[in-house]
Amino acid sequence: RTMHQGVEFAASAELLRDIFAPDAGDALKLSQVWTWNDFRFVGDRDFGDNTLAGIPRHVLRTTLSYWRPDGLYLAPQMDWVPGGAYVDYANTLQAPGYVLLGVQAGMKLPYGLSFFVEARNLTNRHYISDVTTIVDARGLDPRVFYPGTGRVIYGGLRLAFSLGAVWAIGPAAHIYACRPSRLRLSDHGALLFDSRAPRTPRRRAHRLPASPPPCP
Repeated sequence: RTMHQGVEFAASAELLRDIFAPDAGDALKLSQVWTWNDFRFVGDRDFGDNTLAGIPRHVLRTTLSYWRPDGLYLAPQMDWVPGGAYVDYANTLQAPGYVLLGVQAGMKLPYGLSFFVEARNLTNRHYISDVTTIVDARGLDPRVFYPGTGRVIYGGLRLAFSLGAVWAIGPAAHIYACRPSRLRLSDHGALLFDSRAPRTPRRRAHRLPASPPPCP
């Protein structure tokens, strides 16, 4: 028998407003997201109350974001995994923890356009991003660690439509439909009207490195 429980906590606080001039409308905000995973065996004959392999116990993301009313934003962030996931159910081998630094920036432009840039793992740190789980690693030299991505920079443009969809052009093309839409994105990046598509909200996406914008 196993137990799966946890907590995800998110909080944000506005630290400063009207930073560079009275009534400028710019703001500095601090945000924190913390995920706690408590996934374990319960009185198992072989593994007792050991932690389940493959899932780190704590994951934290801290973001310090600066916003201006004209749509310019800058948001450095830190991802912290204090201790990596166990590789085996016997809890004899564990991936090391890590800290990653990154930054996001962007600007809104006329006619629904906006551009974005995101850099991840700025220090080009070597870290373990995932593991293959096994039963018991004692006495073995298992090759079960997957390396994380090194320093990388993404960028692109977003075009917002009144239908509630967003088309992003960058390293990968993307379209989101926040309300029922019959628009779709071809494999070549063209925006098409799909007469056969059902009138239901859907998301069609290729790989997109940046987070999607919130729907209005």
